[in-house]
Amino acid sequence: MGSIGDDDNGRLLVEIMDKYKVKTEYYVNKQEPTGSCVVLLKDNKRCLLPLLGAATGFPTEHIKAHWNIVEEAKLLYSTAYFVSTNYEALQLVINHAFETKKVLWVSI
Repeated sequence: MGSIGDDDNGRLLVEIMDKYKVKTEYYVNKQEPTGSCVVLLKDNKRCLLPLLGAATGFPTEHIKAHWNIVEEAKLLYSTAYFVSTNYEALQLVINHAFETKKVLWVSI
């Protein structure tokens, strides 16, 4: 679950996820482009420069409308960007993981 823009990159992401049979339920944000990220590598170090784009407009109502996906998941994953873009939605998932003893992996 996440948010994509109504653009070529969003459609490409859906196409790739479908190809590998990854179940998705994206919210399509019509005001912002699909996010992107520049990755800089040097030796064993990396730096990520994200442009969050559509991810900044992920509505809590979307996760509530598709809550069955969260309930059916065996493990849960979120980027840390939800802390600043929609903490309410992240808190719902955190609470669910705690109550059900599911693994929640948050990428920082």
